[in-house]
Amino acid sequence: MSESLRIGIELACTGASAARARVAGCELRALIEAGLAAVEGEAAHLTALDRATGDGDHGTNLGRAAAAVAAEIDNLSEMLPGPALEAIGQLVLLRTGGAAGPVMGAFLCAMGKSLSVRRAEGFAAAFGDGVVAARRRGSADPGDKTVIDVLAPLAQLLAGSREVEPESVAVAVRL
Repeated sequence: MSESLRIGIELACTGASAARARVAGCELRALIEAGLAAVEGEAAHLTALDRATGDGDHGTNLGRAAAAVAAEIDNLSEMLPGPALEAIGQLVLLRTGGAAGPVMGAFLCAMGKSLSVRRAEGFAAAFGDGVVAARRRGSADPGDKTVIDVLAPLAQLLAGSREVEPESVAVAVRL
């Protein structure tokens, strides 16, 4: 796992306060950069998978959203985590084509709103709220062969433990 991803997951899992996250803006920036690198690194693979079941544009669409986020990274890294996630969600919603844009945009926007309002409940609650929004937006349930098949179990993993180990999240994300 990259150091920036480890820092980001640790920041999220430890329930760090919004103030600490802002003071540690370099950590928020590192998390955003790690997400962008993951999209870039997997774009071709995602497109190949999408060709087998769809129109083959998923990696390209996510790449457009990642480029929009990269263009705003200086502004995003100065924000608190909640508003930054909401802003990223809006960029994903506007720049990602197909069904993925609205679903992932809703997921990120809801997470951001939740982090801003439910700070004491932390990342796990925000992640769960994001999954609810994505399910609603995409009219999808676990087992429908959508991104919900990945997000819902991860939300359950996060909700099931007061102390989530960063390595557990990283393993779940890789699955």
